[in-house]
Order: sequence, then structure tokens, then C-alpha cells
Amino acid sequence: RKKAIAEVVAERKKARMTIGFIMERDAQRMEVYDKAPTKKDRVDVKKCLAGMKVWRLAVADVTAEDLQEMMHILQRDRGQTTSLKIWRYMRAAWFRLTDAETPPLDPFAEWLKSHRLPKRNRRQTSISTDESSGRDWLKAVAALRNVGGSRGFPRRVMADYLVLTLCWGARKGEASRLKVTDIDFEREFVVFRDTKTESMHYFPLTPGCASLLKNRIEDNNLPRGRDVEKAARGEPHYIPEWVFPSQRRGVHITNPSGVLDVAALASGQKATTYDLRRGFAGAI
Repeated sequence: RKKAIAEVVAERKKARMTIGFIMERDAQRMEVYDKAPTKKDRVDVKKCLAGMKVWRLAVADVTAEDLQEMMHILQRDRGQTTSLKIWRYMRAAWFRLTDAETPPLDPFAEWLKSHRLPKRNRRQTSISTDESSGRDWLKAVAALRNVGGSRGFPRRVMADYLVLTLCWGARKGEASRLKVTDIDFEREFVVFRDTKTESMHYFPLTPGCASLLKNRIEDNNLPRGRDVEKAARGEPHYIPEWVFPSQRRGVHITNPSGVLDVAALASGQKATTYDLRRGFAGAI
């Protein structure tokens, strides 16, 4: 009976030792050593894998065929770079299993016998103002800074956001979450607080960017919608804390895709906010 109970306990323990379990355990163990970007990568990896079959498989049951199914789906839906990142994190968690936990057959080694790891796709797109397409792109964005009326407000905000992102080389989330209190016009610097590395990033404020920011804040503070009547009665109206506010109160912008589409149509050059980082401090 004791032997039977021990076998049942061992089987249950084996069933709990899934890929998801060992990856989450590995993330907890590595938390002391991981830098902030790596922590974010582990969260992203979990989001990609949590709904997949391999996440729920017991370590002892994983085969090369299971890994191939996972890689096929990841490369199709997430791309080469993401699938390579996930592979590396999963294999690292596997290698940190104890001797007692490690199955006799390594499915990763088996998979590599007949498959190649995906290659990292290096992004090359950038906005170069030395080229006509880059100048057309920038002109299209700049033109939207002058769209009038309350309905044109979102486009003015997004256009300013893209121009400043191009000047600063800032990450999408870091720039969009910039608050008015993060700007020091007197000492001429901007501070990004909520960064990928979890450390504050101080950035010098050039005269051109300072002028653009002052105009943006002034435009933000003007009453719109139902606030127009409040302002007419002399009552206080809503003033956003964000430099790049959304139409929704209390929220900053998240996706300037509308303005990016206009710029792509005008210049024939598609770009993402990440691509703007490669044109950092360019000839503009």
C-alpha cells in the first residue's frame, strides 16, 4: 500500500511539473538576477505561451513534435524574433531542472537534429530626412499639427507626439506617458519616469522641442466640448496632466496609427513608432 501511495504521489507531482510551472518557477528564481527588460520579456513570453498546448504539458511528456507544433504557430503568428526568444527562455528553464526532475530524453536536442532555429529579423526601416520620402513623411505629419477645431485635436496631439519621438528617439510608451510635470523648461530637460529599465531617463530639452511642447500644453489647456460652456461661465474646466492626452479624459494616447497611415500614404514609406528611434536626432 505504501508503495502504491508513493507511486500515486510521484505521478501527481510529475503531472504538476508542466512547462508552464517550470517557466514560472524559473522566472521567480531569476528575479534576483534579471534586469528590468528581461523581467518584461518573461511576462511577454508567458502571454504568448499561456494559451498553447505546450504550456500545459508535463515536462516528462514533451516531445520534439510538440516543440515543432509550438514553433510553427509562433513563427506564423508572432514572427521569427519572438519565436526565437520564447525558445531560448523555455530551454533555459529546462536546463535549470534538477537531476531528479530532468527526463531522460531532451526534446530540445531532438528537435534541433531536424530543424533550425529561426533567425532574428533585424529591422531596417527608418525615417531619413536626407531622402525625399523621409521629407514627405515629415511634411505630412507636420501638416496635421495645424488641423483646426476640436475634432482636429487628436491629430494635432499625435502629430506632435510623432515629431518629438523622432527628435528624442524615445520608446513608444515612454513618450506617450510623459506628464506636464516631467518637463522643466527653466533647466531645459525632460524626464521619462516609467521606462523599460525602471530607471528615470533625463533628456536635454532643445529650443525647438521646448517650443513645440509649450504649444502642445497650451493647446491641451484650451476648453473643448462641454468645457466650453464652463469656461464661458468662468468655471474651472478640465486640464489634462498628460502632454499627449487622449480624447478620453484622464488617459494618454496609446496608438498614433491614424497619423502614421496619413504619412505613409503621402510618402509611400510605412513606419512604426519603433522605426522612428533609428532616425534619432536626425537632420530635422
